[in-house]
Amino acid sequence: DYPRNHPVSDSVTGIRFVNLSPGSQPISINIHGGPPGSEISSIPYKGITSFKDYPATHEISSYTFEFRDAATGELLASFLADGININGSGTLESNKWRYRNCTLALLGLPGGSGATAQTVLLINNY
Repeated sequence: DYPRNHPVSDSVTGIRFVNLSPGSQPISINIHGGPPGSEISSIPYKGITSFKDYPATHEISSYTFEFRDAATGELLASFLADGININGSGTLESNKWRYRNCTLALLGLPGGSGATAQTVLLINNY
């Protein structure tokens, strides 16, 4: 596994997606407010995408990624990637997104609840 290298001049974050929800149908990904599948149209169970670059500039504070059933568009889970625009320069808080890569994985069971509910796990690839 070789995550992408991000030159300092790019101000981006690399994100890839994986479907680890056993028994699920293919899923799609969109950013909140966008049409279902506008980021990734279909990921089967155990499928994984390549890293995709997203701007991580001072104008963008967060992304909300929505994981949906690719066939029906039903919302299965969402993930808030916040702190995208943290400067980190001269502060105690560093930016965990800019120039870095991560994986967002859908876990849990379709129709599950409590501990088996579908949820998104952040995996840092740095």
